[in-house]
Amino acid sequence: MAASMAGRISKSHLLLNTLSRSKVTIPERFKEGWPGKAGAYIANIFRDYKGATLEIFTDARDRPIKAAIYATLVSCTAIAAWNNPDKKSYEKAILNASNDLALLSDAIRNKASDRHLQEVMRLRNEGRIRQLNLVVCSVMWRDDYGPLLGLYDSQCEYLRPGWRDFDKRVLDVGFMNRWYYLDKAMVEYDVNEEEFANS
Repeated sequence: MAASMAGRISKSHLLLNTLSRSKVTIPERFKEGWPGKAGAYIANIFRDYKGATLEIFTDARDRPIKAAIYATLVSCTAIAAWNNPDKKSYEKAILNASNDLALLSDAIRNKASDRHLQEVMRLRNEGRIRQLNLVVCSVMWRDDYGPLLGLYDSQCEYLRPGWRDFDKRVLDVGFMNRWYYLDKAMVEYDVNEEEFANS
């Protein structure tokens, strides 16, 4: 393990030395006119990025704990963004849940799960489910009108839903390819609590 760590450190030193020795030169014929200006601009950008890259590596070498924390945060954010569910996955999840409920008889079907699914399916059929993509997670919310409705109330920007009552419009929150409100509604979906309330 120590040998592999030493190998990684020597590779990073080699990369730093290569970056610090490299120089961008512009041929003489391109130093006049707009090609020269464009070349100087690109050379300045390259120097800036090279300096920033060198600073990242030297700062990571000087403060390894801080670098590890930043690398962990960036990695976790990238993984969450990669696994951020979208509207298609939400529709697939509610269709699967609806099929699971349809296989049960009314005697053993959980009424709360059934009500939740019926409401979500009604909103889906009316085209009123919207997605708010927050890069690392998604929020599915209900709109007042479908996108194809041409009424004045649906088109006027002053009558659109505001942020003050947004919490009452949230249908589900998706994170890491899971829909949490739907999962919560489907816990014990095959247990009818009213059946046990009478006994």
